[in-house]
Amino acid sequence: MMSGENLALNAEEIFLELDRQEAIDDFDIEVARTRQNEKLMALLDERAKQTQPVSIDEVKRRLGLDS
Repeated sequence: MMSGENLALNAEEIFLELDRQEAIDDFDIEVARTRQNEKLMALLDERAKQTQPVSIDEVKRRLGLDS
């Protein structure tokens, strides 16, 4: 038989595991929704095709921040 302290710790572990599982489920839902964003997926596909990194100077130039 478990002592009251051990039972309380065991219950806490169960609740923590349930919270963790809920967070995983929420993350899975968020990933699925993100994958449905066609514009974002197209952008990521284009970025994945880049073979060279873009320098910070080039980023500034493209954004009009090269003053």
